[in-house]
Amino acid sequence: MSVSSIFSPYHPNYYRNRKVGSSPMINVKDTLFGFLKEVKESKQLLPTAVVLEDCRIKTNQEAVWVLNTLNTAQSRYSSLRNIYSQGQYWQRWALKPSNLGKGYVFYFICDGCERHARHLYCPDGQNRYLCRVCHGVSY
Repeated sequence: MSVSSIFSPYHPNYYRNRKVGSSPMINVKDTLFGFLKEVKESKQLLPTAVVLEDCRIKTNQEAVWVLNTLNTAQSRYSSLRNIYSQGQYWQRWALKPSNLGKGYVFYFICDGCERHARHLYCPDGQNRYLCRVCHGVSY
């Protein structure tokens, strides 16, 4: 194998030495907070069980409503459209109850491996945001 083929973007070891900090990233906390802030500022009529006080999700009804809204393919919220403008067609979300019993933890579902991920990366030469494992990006 020639040395030049190792440096080809199609070689499996090409991204092995890429670090997380040098790749563009989408963070689930920032995206979710921007979405909740936009919902509160939009003054839209929410279901009666959904309060979203201080942009916090405390009840099961709130969590289910937010998850269903996030998993809608055609979103009218600009905070979610920002993800789609960065190369993603549509991003799926998941949630788990917090182990402290005080809320819920939201995750992206990676399109490549179906894992739950808090961050999605897009190294140079790639056009999709996927988890660190799918892109082979190291810490």
